[in-house]
Amino acid sequence: MSDPPAAMPEGADTRIEIGYGLADVSHLMRVAFDQRMRNMGLTTATWRVIVWLSRQDGQTQAALAQRLEISRVALGETIDRLEKSGHVERRADPADRRKWRVHLTDLSRDLLPRMFETSAELQDAYFQDFSEAELKQLQSSLTRLRARLVGMKIETPDEESGK
Repeated sequence: MSDPPAAMPEGADTRIEIGYGLADVSHLMRVAFDQRMRNMGLTTATWRVIVWLSRQDGQTQAALAQRLEISRVALGETIDRLEKSGHVERRADPADRRKWRVHLTDLSRDLLPRMFETSAELQDAYFQDFSEAELKQLQSSLTRLRARLVGMKIETPDEESGK
């Protein structure tokens, strides 16, 4: 007869459920946004690149891949598609000719207001039943949790392999 499974520490079930809940909520929010972005001709991969470039245009492909937490190869393929569709352009880095910087085109800049408006509409729908105090508490808790995770210096697969 095998030993019964070890009992979980008190409170562990709650923490596990929170972890699963955060992953599930994040996934569902992204799926809702993805559906609306498809109406604009964008995929998950492409709208994420456009949004990150809207925050800091002219990033190197390596820096952008790191921020998006995807491989450089996957990002290169996405940028190829975005460049072909006229959403971005690659330009040589004036300080280092080995590097390419990725820039938004007017086509993408013209899409950004619709993208941000869509995001705001979804945020309103997601949080319609939350009071302002609940939203502030949620933001505070997530900020603390994120700071803790960043402090743990968790490496992504690309960082572990040095890619």
